[in-house]
Amino acid sequence: MRYSAAVVVGGVVLSATLAVAVPPVGAQSQDLPPPPAGVLACGPRLAALVAPSAGRLVGAPDNAVTRLFRQGDTVLVDVGASSDLAIGTQFLLRRRVAVTEPEIRQLGFQAEVTTGWVRIVQLNEHASLAVIERTCASVQRDDSLAPFQWPGSVTPMATGTANYDEPATMLFGAAGRALSGTGQLLVIDRGADRDLPV
Repeated sequence: MRYSAAVVVGGVVLSATLAVAVPPVGAQSQDLPPPPAGVLACGPRLAALVAPSAGRLVGAPDNAVTRLFRQGDTVLVDVGASSDLAIGTQFLLRRRVAVTEPEIRQLGFQAEVTTGWVRIVQLNEHASLAVIERTCASVQRDDSLAPFQWPGSVTPMATGTANYDEPATMLFGAAGRALSGTGQLLVIDRGADRDLPV
């Protein structure tokens, strides 16, 4: 089963690519602003059981001790020209974290945090320099590289009817946390394979 993320805006769940909406109980306001694509790109994800890494962030090119990085920093990644990269290639930075809710954790779920994304600025054969273009959370050494995929547009659902016979379950929010509030993204146990709109 595919799982998806959703965003809560003013108590309303909106959907986007990889973000599936739960039908609302009543009519929704038409003037709620949809979350920007950058916010969706930073949202939590259900960690795939098997997710081959495109590489990892090795650290600072001139300081082997540095473990934390910020937007604008230049970092070293362990992929290079031998992997058919080009100057300007972008990667998402991701890291797996434990889900805080014990019942969800016992089901084997893991959360995946998108910590930001980088752009390759200098290529070597087996390593490259990249600039951190955006941070979503703390970017750390050993964060994994993932192919860069920008989220699609968000479509608010103006009306809907609650289906109490088959409710969705909210699995976790940011960093695997069990609690979420207005404007925060969360992961639910419904996806496109359950005929939910995107």
